[in-house]
Amino acid sequence: MRLWVNECFRVFHDRLINEDDKDWIKSFIMDLLAKNFKMSPDRDELFSTLRFGDLLKLDSPVQYYEYIADKGKLLKGLYGALDEYNMSNSSKMNLVLFDDALEHILRVARCLK
Repeated sequence: MRLWVNECFRVFHDRLINEDDKDWIKSFIMDLLAKNFKMSPDRDELFSTLRFGDLLKLDSPVQYYEYIADKGKLLKGLYGALDEYNMSNSSKMNLVLFDDALEHILRVARCLK
């Protein structure tokens, strides 16, 4: 269910430009969940925890697109990759990965994949 909602968000929600339309798509998704999945998850919790990606195991030969329940694990992996980059390059990047930055990184990684 979360994967389906995530894909709806990436395909439709990300293209919307105003808050009214974004609220409408959230309500529409909630209606579809109730009607077709017979589920009624907490709206705020569902839409605030949509984190899917293949960034948890960057050094693995096979990377799976999966739900990332633990934000700390994601941060640890991204900061590890950032440290690796900083050690191998003369121009250092000192980044702060706040929640919006994490969401954008996951979106960009999905597009690039």
